Amino acid sequence: MTPRIDHPDLVHRCKTALFSAFVPELDEEPSASKSNFRPAQGYPIKLVCARQHLFCRWHDIDRGVRLNIEGAGDGFAVHPDDHYRKWPKPIKDRDEERAFGFLASFTPKRELANFVAQRAYALADHRRYAEAFETFAVCNRLEPDNASHAKCTLDTLELWKRHLQSLYPPRFPRRVEILIRPDQARWPAIPWPVEREFAALRATELCLMEPYNVQMLWDPLRKGLAPLAEIPESFTVDYTRKTSGTY
Repeated sequence: MTPRIDHPDLVHRCKTALFSAFVPELDEEPSASKSNFRPAQGYPIKLVCARQHLFCRWHDIDRGVRLNIEGAGDGFAVHPDDHYRKWPKPIKDRDEERAFGFLASFTPKRELANFVAQRAYALADHRRYAEAFETFAVCNRLEPDNASHAKCTLDTLELWKRHLQSLYPPRFPRRVEILIRPDQARWPAIPWPVEREFAALRATELCLMEPYNVQMLWDPLRKGLAPLAEIPESFTVDYTRKTSGTY
């Protein structure tokens, strides 16, 4: 049976606190130096994540009060942490819980990382994989020890790779070589082999989408016609030259 909050005063205080914490200020113009969200007016409201789910927590460290607040469902309910270890998706064990930061109250930095990650998910859903990767790189910088961001970064590369492979025309060269140096790394929080894979996929996308290649090679081949230019055996993208563009 689901525990419920029946005390009307506590319900009112929690609802007021949640509204105050996350409703934008309407009487001021937003600015780059000021958050668009007003503070929680002293209420100890924190965001918390389970697997594929966010909920709120009344977490008053000074008074030792810790109350999970669930708003996704029928009314306003309270569940213990163990509920979220099984719902909506099970958490494997305590090691996974710690590595991914499940059931821990968010710090302000983690709130920011989570909101940035939501943008990355949306970009990936729209197949804007390079931008999604770059956005997840920000999350890795904000929370380098959170395994969730590292996993999402790798998952994005895999989705991007499959998408590009689905676009290969007949006789597309199977070798796309990149020239790049480790001192060109853009994201210190991302391992170099992962960043190099990003650069390789970027190069493959460039070869597929470059207007000359599309007009002279890929469009005719996709239509079953002879290409209008010789198909190279391989492509080389040189990132070490300033004239070649950046990834």
